[in-house]
Amino acid sequence: MQTIDVTNTIQQIYEDFRPQVPESVRYLLVPGAAQLTVTADAAQLRDMMMTYLTNAVKHQKKSELTRGHGLIIIGWQYDYTIRELQLFVEDNGVGLESDNGKVWNGKQLGKVQKVANDMGFQTVLYTEKGVGSRFELRKILT
Repeated sequence: MQTIDVTNTIQQIYEDFRPQVPESVRYLLVPGAAQLTVTADAAQLRDMMMTYLTNAVKHQKKSELTRGHGLIIIGWQYDYTIRELQLFVEDNGVGLESDNGKVWNGKQLGKVQKVANDMGFQTVLYTEKGVGSRFELRKILT
């Protein structure tokens, strides 16, 4: 575990993943408003965000890809009211009908959840079938 600059880390992940995003998908970076640091394992944090990004590309709707309307957003924000860092990957892919916690039973996302929990992060998923998904890693900063 080490102290990581959130802005630089998410920027680097964004740039490193860019070659894997199809040309027909808009790929955006939404940085938070303030400079923050977080205690985490940098390599594992990178792997978790890359897993989220890989899934976002994999689950893009074919109709959106052919029309050039695919969208993937990576970023972070800070909720000042509860002092919580939120790292996220959002897409307009196929989404899920209902999460019911089952998504975390898969090999890759199950690993993300375990590693995140070990580092003090919480995994959160917002999803709607046919609309898309937003995966988050959240951590209260003290």
